[in-house]
Amino acid sequence: AVFWQPSSIDDIRLNKEIHLYVNASNIEEVKNQLATATIIQRVLIEDVQQLIKKQKHTNEALRPRGLFSYYERYHPLEE
Repeated sequence: AVFWQPSSIDDIRLNKEIHLYVNASNIEEVKNQLATATIIQRVLIEDVQQLIKKQKHTNEALRPRGLFSYYERYHPLEE
């Protein structure tokens, strides 16, 4: 698991919410460990990868097209 909030284990405080990123392959293990420690948990984002893909698709759709926009973005020398 990776901390999203707080960004460090040193910043964890009693009765404060923390957010973790957990790989799908580890989710059941983490849920079981939290339950064993009587820590209440809930999933905020079911599929982060799907959210990233959706955001990337939206950003690409909003990207300006046309000759003028070519000069507004960095292009390597090979282009």
